[in-house]
Amino acid sequence: MSVTAAPARRNLPSRAAYAKLAKLAEKRYAPDIPWEELPLQRAGQRGRPKNGATHLALSPRTVKMPEPIWKAFADAAGHEGVSVNAFLSAMGNDLLRRHALEKEIRRLVRAGLLHSSRMKQPSR
Repeated sequence: MSVTAAPARRNLPSRAAYAKLAKLAEKRYAPDIPWEELPLQRAGQRGRPKNGATHLALSPRTVKMPEPIWKAFADAAGHEGVSVNAFLSAMGNDLLRRHALEKEIRRLVRAGLLHSSRMKQPSR
């Protein structure tokens, strides 16, 4: 039976550095932190949020659009260096901030680009 030597310590962090990293990770990602308080990235804002900043939690949804529309969104967003998800989030946020969401939906229904479920659909 052969005994193997312990790994060399030269590539391992010091105990103090490891303890500091463990404390930071526990403070930031501990299971006692509510989901709402976890640091989430806001649309249009890259990097970590500033200390004390709170952000809304994100919820995944599915948006179905024709491929040419997705491609146009991806091309335009990529040209500006943002993601399509960040672009759509910012658009929705802007409509809500300007209190223009319902007005924009009405405009699209009147233009025939949206079909309201309240309106009677023409029979075929």
